[in-house]
Order: sequence, then structure tokens, then C-alpha cells
Amino acid sequence: MSTNGRRIAGIIAFSVMAALLWFALHRQAAAPRAASVVPSPAQSSSPELAPNPSSRKAAAPKIAAQVRAPDLPPHTLPEWNAPLEESVAELRKWSDAGDTEAQRQLTDRLELCTPHGLREAKEGDEIDRWNIERDVQNPRMTDETRAENRELYQSRLDRNARTREACAKLPKDLLDHWLDPADRAAQAGNVMAMFTYAKSALADYDDVASVAANIDEVIERRDKARAYLEEAARRGDKRALILLAESQADTRLVLSKSPLYAKDPAAAYAYAFVASRISDATPSERKNMEWLMSESAKRLDAQALARAQAEGERLYQQCCAGH
Repeated sequence: MSTNGRRIAGIIAFSVMAALLWFALHRQAAAPRAASVVPSPAQSSSPELAPNPSSRKAAAPKIAAQVRAPDLPPHTLPEWNAPLEESVAELRKWSDAGDTEAQRQLTDRLELCTPHGLREAKEGDEIDRWNIERDVQNPRMTDETRAENRELYQSRLDRNARTREACAKLPKDLLDHWLDPADRAAQAGNVMAMFTYAKSALADYDDVASVAANIDEVIERRDKARAYLEEAARRGDKRALILLAESQADTRLVLSKSPLYAKDPAAAYAYAFVASRISDATPSERKNMEWLMSESAKRLDAQALARAQAEGERLYQQCCAGH
């Protein structure tokens, strides 16, 4: 099979896996709720998981109203492209000291070493190698452009190789608890950490078998991720609002890697409405959210759409009108 064929097959396989995972997380134990009902951000927006005697509902995390900043000496955190081993060591030091931004960044760095992080890097390597081969065979490309592209692709390949080497040297216990630093930072009131936790909470469980084998942990992470994401949205965080809209959008053109919610076009419309109006949204983000509103509106009747619009306005006044 050609490289391009493998890529297409990989995309199809991922789509099938995502559908199966969504079904495992959101199969209903009772009749589905009406699509026209718009939940408030503090409520669950997806059906309950099927009953499981060993399952437990996670206790709502206690989130500080604002970041509790410890009294620390002045310090600078590593740049994003600093060597992984050095970054982890430095971030771990300040994370242990209570720096919530160091905690958030530590989770981001450690995620590179998780099975799904390493798999994504491997898939990126395959694409970069394919791009190098494609450029060589492209007669319309100048040697200068070809060399510039190759340097870019090769730099990513080299960086991923160094990351794999560094990951192999990190303590297993640290990697097993890679999400904990962001969890602590989110509880301490760091809004960026709330989003970081939410977007990655279910990344360890990307197939039906792993969900079934770890159902209690999956439920606990899912419920905590929802609480953080909705709190970040309540505080006006753009990324949280966009993720809430996209994760509930009933369209195949938007894929959420963390299936935290069942598809709900009314809730998707409401959150997209807010995200499209906040002051720090870029023109591209506004355009995407307006498109998502249009797609969601097609799945609602007139009354449901009116309620979704009213809910969007309520959410906007709650989180963002004063910014």
C-alpha cells in the first residue's frame, strides 16, 4: 500500500474507533432527552453511562475562585522548545513548589510521552517523510523551496526522535500520573489548567477496550473534565467555549478527540454563539463558530432554536459581556 493509501486507511480507522469510543461512553440507560432542551453549563450535557455496579460518580472538584499564588522567588519557566528532560526537571521543581503554571506546563510536556502522545508523533513523522518524498517528485518546485521544506520536516523528525529518547529516561511513576499536575493547578484556580485537563482527560482511553477495562477512572476523569471546562467557560475562557461548542456539535466535520459530551445541537449553538462574540476571538475563530451555529441551527426547530439563542445570550451575559 502506498504512503497516501496508508494515511487514508489510518483516517478511516481513526473515524471508526472514535465512533465506537463515543458509543461506549454515551450509550443510554433510558430514553434520550429531547434535543431542544439546552442544559445550563453546570449541568451534564450527555446521557448517563449504562449502569455499572462498580461505577462511581466523581465528586465535584473544589475550584478556587482565583489562583492561590505561593510566595516563590522570581523564576523563569523553560521555553516551549527547550530539551524535554531539562524542561521536565525544571517544571517539576516549581510544580512541587506550588507554581500552577509550572504544573500546567508539566502536564503538557509529560503528555508527549504518553502512549497516545508517542503515537501522534509517529503519525506526524510518517506525514513528514511522505512530504519529503512528494517534494522530491514535484518538478514544479524550486530547489530552494524544496530545501526549505526539507529542513522544516527534518527538524520535526529530529525533535520527535529526541523526545522519544528523553521519554524513555523519565520515571515511570511520573508518567503514570502525568495528568495530576494540571489537576492540582485547575483546583487552585488556573483557568488555562482547567482547559488543559479537560482537553486531555480521556486521551489515555482511545478505544472501547480501554474504556471498558477502566470504566471507573474514565467516569471520574470525564466528570472532572466537564466541571473544569464549564468553570473555565463561565470565567470567559475562549478555548473552553470553543471546545464546549465543538464537542457537542452534531456534525462529522467537527471531531473532538475527547468525547466528554453527547451530541447536542442546542448546547453547541449556545456555546458557539458565546465564542463568536467574545472580544479575543480571532476572525477565523468567529467564522468557524458562526458556521457551527449555522450547522447546529439546521437540526433545531424554530422553538428550540429560539431557546438556544436565548441560552447563548444568557451565557454571554454571565461570562463575557463585561470583558
